Order: sequence, then structure tokens, then C-alpha cells
Amino acid sequence: MCTRSQRRYSPQDFSLLLLLAFAIALSGSVSAIADPAAVMGSGNFSDAHAGFVEAQQFAALNAAGAKACRMNIYPYTYYWAGKKATPERLDAAVLQAHAAGVTPMLLFEYYTRFDTPVGDYAVWHEIGNAFASRFMPNSAWWLTQGIKNYGITIYSAFNEPDIDKPLLAPKVYHDALKGLADGVHAANPLLKVVPGGIAAPNSQRDFTSAGLGSAIADLLNDGTLDGVDIHDYNGRWAPLSDHNSSAQYYFDAVKKAWGVTRDINFYTTEFNYQQATPEGSDNAIGDSAAAGYLLTMTWDILGVVGNSGTSVTKLAFCWNLFDTMASDNSYGSCTTLSPWQPTARGAAYSQVAHLTSGMTIVAADPYKSGSYILASRDKKMWVWQDRVHWTNIPGAACTLTGVPKGAKTLQVYGWDGLRKTIPLHGAATVEIDNLPGNETYMFMTDKGGAGKDVGTMVRATD
Repeated sequence: MCTRSQRRYSPQDFSLLLLLAFAIALSGSVSAIADPAAVMGSGNFSDAHAGFVEAQQFAALNAAGAKACRMNIYPYTYYWAGKKATPERLDAAVLQAHAAGVTPMLLFEYYTRFDTPVGDYAVWHEIGNAFASRFMPNSAWWLTQGIKNYGITIYSAFNEPDIDKPLLAPKVYHDALKGLADGVHAANPLLKVVPGGIAAPNSQRDFTSAGLGSAIADLLNDGTLDGVDIHDYNGRWAPLSDHNSSAQYYFDAVKKAWGVTRDINFYTTEFNYQQATPEGSDNAIGDSAAAGYLLTMTWDILGVVGNSGTSVTKLAFCWNLFDTMASDNSYGSCTTLSPWQPTARGAAYSQVAHLTSGMTIVAADPYKSGSYILASRDKKMWVWQDRVHWTNIPGAACTLTGVPKGAKTLQVYGWDGLRKTIPLHGAATVEIDNLPGNETYMFMTDKGGAGKDVGTMVRATD
């Protein structure tokens, strides 16, 4: 849904201290979710054009509490005149992102309608190595800017190749992604490369991605590629009436159809719930109702689990926090961009980022109770997807255990913000009733629970 000279890293360039700092910073960006806000964001920040519009978008991300974004660049930017990789054309944009406190991931765009060839393995190896060498944390270029422990750690190509017509030849697709990944990893093997967002599983329920998935299964199984990016739009075409329209379902179905056996990671750089449908449709829905669904989608995406049963989500970007309803009455998430005034959906997404800042997902159960537990030193949260087919305990009441000792209150949040505050009086277990049901709730204490007493998932009240 988007608008559409090699140099190896050398340890001798930097001190041991900087290398250690780089490893620490990088591991934090590619490990399990330790701060949901760090993987939340939006796009696009197009091409190499830093400026006023981008400044407004960065300000919107700051207001939303999101800390990441997608930068998308086109062939004329990343491979000038088809002769040379040109990462320096992105300098102004990444410096602007740093100044805004937002970390970008990088999408190399390509569509078969372009009048330039996609490029072979060697071309993409050059591109990957050039961009990663320049923009990875603690690169020589960043150090000349006086900036440490910040940079781009995730690289991808190409956007929605499984619905682009004509389709890329599977071998061309495979070799380009392998070249990109090998080039990036030549700069540093800790950096991550993923195929650009796929659309067919969601838009056409084609989990093979038009056959392109099996073409790159070997790159996922051997670790060359870190995971898959699945675009997820719900509403008229994919209502959340059952769990078969969930991100978890798509992720599992794609891995099976592609032949992926390794425990890979999950990304989504585009998701949203449609606010409106064409006039006369029986599926028309207002912004408030869509906000409730978007809250469910947000937690569905943040809580996707892998083979080990732990959350494997690395990016959760809402499309598009910067579009106004006037410009896109289906997915626009604000009424004005500057200052950012969110719609009900934009506010629901932003609420998750603000409430969970600094927290870690310590337990996830998307298949049964539809609940998640997050914790930090000073707060603890339970999330309950109280929707039919999304939990095996739907209803108007639930019980939470493992309430942190010393917690005084429990706050109950819905898509529209704080619903009520419950005094705890030292209780380790709390029952919550009179919930409307058929929506997603967040329950948060005023004291942390990051120790051994994780507690149980949300369970039905007896």
C-alpha cells in the first residue's frame, strides 16, 4: 500500500570499546521485544529527500510514541545510472532521523514496470555492502558525524513483489535477495535482511506468494534472511471475524507453504484496519469501531510467536500515521499532520506505544487465551483479546493472577483509553467484571512485576 565501490567493515578502524558498544546496541534492536515502542512506527520517508514534510512526519512519530520508521528508496537513489551504489544520497535523511530520535529500516524499492533491470547478484551485493558499511551503527561515516551506537540494522527488498505485475522471475528474486544479504553481512554479520513486505497472503489468501516464497526458502532456512514481512490489512476484504485473518495465522501459513523450517522472525511494515468502504457496502464501519479492531490487530502483530512459543516480532508499522482522512478515508490515521491530531485509530495505536514504553513481553498465548503479559520494573500489563475466535474464554469477566506485591491500583484500558481504575488493597489476584466484551483490553498495575512471579495468562472468572 505504499506510494511507490565496496568497502568491508574493518575491526582495525575502531577501538575494542566501540565494537563492544556496537554489539550491544545492535543486539538490542534485533532481539525479542524489550520495548514495543521501539518496533512501532510508520512510513514512508521517501528517497533521499530530507526536509519539511519529513520533519512533520518525524514530529508525528514522536507524538505517537513510536520510535522507528521505514525509509524507501528507488533505483535512481541507490544505484545511480545503473553503474554505482550511492549510499551518500541518503545522508541527509538518516541524519534527520537521528535528530528526531527515530531509527529507520531501509527498503530498496523495485517494480517490474520500471524501465531499468532489477540487477543480478553482483549488483545487489554491491548495494547491500555499500549501504550497510555506511549506515550500520558505529560505521566510519557515523563516527565522522560524531554519532555512536545509532544506525540502520534492518535492510529489505522489494515491496509487494507477489502482487506486482509482471512477477519477477523466481531465480532473479532469489539471487537479488541473496546478493543484498551477502553484501550487508560482509559489512557486519549481525545486521538483518528480510524480503520486502508480501501482500498476497492477506489480499488474495495466496500463502505461496505467487510461488516466490519457495524460491527463497533456502535463504530463510540457512539464516541468510532473518524472517518475513507480511502486510496485513483488515476490513472489507479480511474482517477480523475469526482468527484466520490474524497475523499469527498468516505467519504460520506462509512458513508452511514456503517450506520454512527454521524459527524465523516476523515483521510487518504495513498494517491497518479499514475505516470506510464504498457507499452502499454492507461492511461500512466508522472510525471508532475500526479503532477497536486496530487495537486487536496491534496486539496480534506484537504478540506473534515462533516455533519456541515466544514473541518473534521485529517491526510493527501502522500504515499510514501520516495520511489524513481527507487524503485517505480508508486508512488515514490523523485529521491533521502538523500538529499530529490522530483519528480514533491513530490514538489507539499511539496508546499502545505510550503505555508499553520500556516494557518487555514476557509471555504470549495467541492460540488459546488470546492474552499477553508485559512487565518492567515499575509496571505490569496483561492484554486480553476478548473476541470470539480470538480467545477460548470470551466473556464479560476475567481473572488476573501474579499481581505485583505492593501494587495499589489496576487500570483498565480499551481502544478509547482509560475505562476505570480498580483499587487492589494488596490482592495478588484480581477479578474484573462488567466488561462489554468482543474487544481487546489492557490491564496495568502501578507497580512492576519483572521478576519470577510472571503470573498466569488471563483466565475466565469462575
